[in-house]
Amino acid sequence: MSLSFIICTHNRIDLLKDALIRFFHADKPTGQQIELLVIANACTDKTVDYVNALADSKKLAPLTLRCIEEPKPGKSYALNRAIAETQSDALCFLDDDQLIQPDFITNLLEALSSYPDYGIICGRLVPAWDGTEPTWVHVTGEYRIRIRPFPEFDLGETPKELLPSDKLPSGGNLTVRRSTLDKVGGFSVDIGPQGHNLMGGEDIDFVRRCLDHGLRIFYFPRLRQQHMILKDRMKTTYMMRKSYIRSYTAGTLTPSRPSGLKIYMFRKMTVYTLRTLTTFDSNRRFYFLMRLSAMLGEMRAAMKRKVETAR
Repeated sequence: MSLSFIICTHNRIDLLKDALIRFFHADKPTGQQIELLVIANACTDKTVDYVNALADSKKLAPLTLRCIEEPKPGKSYALNRAIAETQSDALCFLDDDQLIQPDFITNLLEALSSYPDYGIICGRLVPAWDGTEPTWVHVTGEYRIRIRPFPEFDLGETPKELLPSDKLPSGGNLTVRRSTLDKVGGFSVDIGPQGHNLMGGEDIDFVRRCLDHGLRIFYFPRLRQQHMILKDRMKTTYMMRKSYIRSYTAGTLTPSRPSGLKIYMFRKMTVYTLRTLTTFDSNRRFYFLMRLSAMLGEMRAAMKRKVETAR
C-alpha cells in the first residue's frame, strides 16, 4: 500500500520544523511506498527553501519528501492541491503544529491493513500540556469550555467505528483512502481558514459528506499525536474570537439552524452577559464569556441565513 503524509502550512516555519523533526525519529518501515508532502500555501517566509534543502539531505529516508507551492491562499486549496499531486492509496492529513509519536507510521499501516472496509481512519490527538496553561483548560463538567484552544480527540483505549452521532475528528487527524476521495471529492473551497484566520469547517464538511455517502470511519487509539502548545491561543481575546467565528461557521453549515434572530437568542445573550459580570469564580466567568461570544456568532449566522433565504 502506498501512503502519503500531507502537511499544509502557511508561514509557520518554526512549527513546521518541530513537526518534521518527529518524522526524523519515527519508526520507518522498509518495503513501503511512503512520502511526506508539504504544501506551502501562499508562503512568504523560508518554508520552501527549508523543505527543499531537507529533501535533498535525505534525512527522512526511506521516506521521500516533496514541497509543492500552492499560491492561492486558503487551506482547502492546499488540501485539494495535495490530493491532485499524489496518487497514493491513502493520504494522511496532518497539521504543522502537531507531533506524531514514534510508532505512528507503523500503527497507521497496520490500521489501514486490518480495517479495509473503512474509508477514513482517525486516532488520538491530545495537547502537550506542560503545566503553564490556565486552569480553565482542565475544567470538566458543566463549565467545561466547549470550543477548545487546540484540537482534542480522545475516545479511550478501545478501537471502534464512529457513527454520525459521535464526536467527529478534525482535519489534522484524518487518514483517507483514495477510493474515498474518488467518491466524495475534495475539500470545499468556500469554507476553511485562509492564512491564520480562525475560520474552519472544511474538515467537518468533508467528514459529513463521507458519512452521507455511506462511508465508514474507524477510531484506532494507537495512532497518537500531540498538539504543540501555543501560548497566544490561550489568551482571552483569541478564545473569544475563536468561539465567535466557529459558532458562526457551524451556523452557516447546518441547515437545521434557525433563520433570522429569535427571542431565545436575546434571552441567552442577556443571561451570559449578566453571569459574566456577576460571577466571582474566574473559570466560570471565562465560561460565560465564551458562551456569550458563541451566541453572538450564532446570531450573525442566523441573520446571514435569513438574507440568503430571502433571495
